[in-house]
Amino acid sequence: MAPASLSAGTFRLSCAAPCVAPAGAVNYVVGNRTAVLTPAAALAPAASAYVWTFATAATAVPPANVSVLSTQPAASAGGVCTNASINATFSVPSGLRMDPSTINSAVFTVTGPAPGLVPVVAGSVVLDAATGRIASFSPLATLTAGVTYTARIRGGSNGAKDLAVPGNTMVNDFSWTFSTVACAVPPIPVLVPLGAAAPFGTFGVAPPA
Repeated sequence: MAPASLSAGTFRLSCAAPCVAPAGAVNYVVGNRTAVLTPAAALAPAASAYVWTFATAATAVPPANVSVLSTQPAASAGGVCTNASINATFSVPSGLRMDPSTINSAVFTVTGPAPGLVPVVAGSVVLDAATGRIASFSPLATLTAGVTYTARIRGGSNGAKDLAVPGNTMVNDFSWTFSTVACAVPPIPVLVPLGAAAPFGTFGVAPPA
């Protein structure tokens, strides 16, 4: 939804006379796509049934399809730690968020090297809540060092889409590769108990007279 289109002028609460339609403030929660109307005063008791209305506007035609703006790891990157995160940031010309129902393990996949192309089992595939435009793939198990992996995001009608109605898609699949290495893990320091400090004195030898 376009937040600017949801206001006291487009989201109203009314009732039949002698009930007086109450004024109210309208807020739109982007994160869960919910419009909330809060009456300025308590609703009249025993009034006729309240109804609410809304106004619609034509959907703006987006200037282009959805595309992948950047990835992590970057395409053809080497030396990627086996526990690195794998994500893709979308460019969404419509100005909307991506449709979270289209960001899943069937759309965002990671596979091992050819010729086997063994799929990496996803622990989770999620869309970030803050922007709605970053898809993250978390492997169920740590990746294997010395392997070139291929990450792929499906395009087309069964691929990633934005929240426009109908949803805008990527024209083609998007894929990139990266190679992994075993990253050194710093050792855990061993703490040696020192106990209580003991008193000490200064010892020396007097010079000869």
